[in-house]
Amino acid sequence: MFETLAGNIMSLWGWKRNAWAFFAGAFLTLALPPFDFFAVGFISFPILLWLLEGAVPSQNARGALRLYPAAVIGWFFGFGYFVFGLWWLANALLAQGNEFVWALPLAVFGLPAVLALFCAGATMIGKSIWGNGVGAATALAFGFGLSEWLRATMFTGFPWNGIGLTAMPSPPLMQTASIFGVTGMNALAVLMFALPSTIGLHKHKLVGPYLALCLLVAHGGYGYWRLFQIDSNKQQPTGKIVRLVQPSYKQSQKWDEAERDKIFANYLSLSTQIPEENQPKPDLIIWPETAVPFIFTDRPKALSAIGEALDDNQMLLAGAVRQEGQRDAGDAVRYYNSMLVI
Repeated sequence: MFETLAGNIMSLWGWKRNAWAFFAGAFLTLALPPFDFFAVGFISFPILLWLLEGAVPSQNARGALRLYPAAVIGWFFGFGYFVFGLWWLANALLAQGNEFVWALPLAVFGLPAVLALFCAGATMIGKSIWGNGVGAATALAFGFGLSEWLRATMFTGFPWNGIGLTAMPSPPLMQTASIFGVTGMNALAVLMFALPSTIGLHKHKLVGPYLALCLLVAHGGYGYWRLFQIDSNKQQPTGKIVRLVQPSYKQSQKWDEAERDKIFANYLSLSTQIPEENQPKPDLIIWPETAVPFIFTDRPKALSAIGEALDDNQMLLAGAVRQEGQRDAGDAVRYYNSMLVI
């Protein structure tokens, strides 16, 4: 059954092949918040690998042109992944009315089209060192690991929705990142998800699924073991204690003048909550992007309120909009999305 399914997918051509690649990428976004259904990776990446198996270059293609079919498949896969994974950008553009509605196509389709080039690079790299069975899955993992690292660093970087996040939907499944980092998790996630594809190939038919199962067990087992070790009854934390404050306000609420004081007071209240019994106070408190719903220079008392709320040796990292220049002085006023350290 799996050989027949894999064979049918490998034999796809033209727009049908591109449509399947787009579907596989879009389907993978179900592994991201708020769904966190990471098992879809075991469907999306085998489909991608089988499509690449069938990506045969034309007889006249030479050099890098032989990788063109793999690049097209990778681009459509990435385009589907980023269109459905970055839909929230459109919501941000509409937070303050229709002023930026003209930019919706650029946010919804333009940016994903550019980011999909990194996935095209991933499949090109993988296809250039392609092997059989487990080797193909390893090559694909290497390609995505390298391309995701480049995406996070080139042109100031845009690491949102890294492929590795699809394998980290819960705290136990996040712990492996403490060993390999996010960059390593990008490659490991693709490897784990792609290995079961060998069940539809002629080589390593059962080896791939078994290796994927071993990786999954090790991934989850290490996470549960690590969290158990730092349980308060087993081991006291030895590093900095961090408190994340995230009330999850809607964008439209943040910039509603009637809500601003209430939002700011709620952030202060959550930041100064007394820890649970026998737990230490946080050393570092983190507020999210644009958490402060006003310009600090317009509200000097707000900065004083933060200073009074923080204990000695406590630090606050707060996302806020920063203004440079004064209209009254005839300056050009510029606004910056900033992180303030208090």
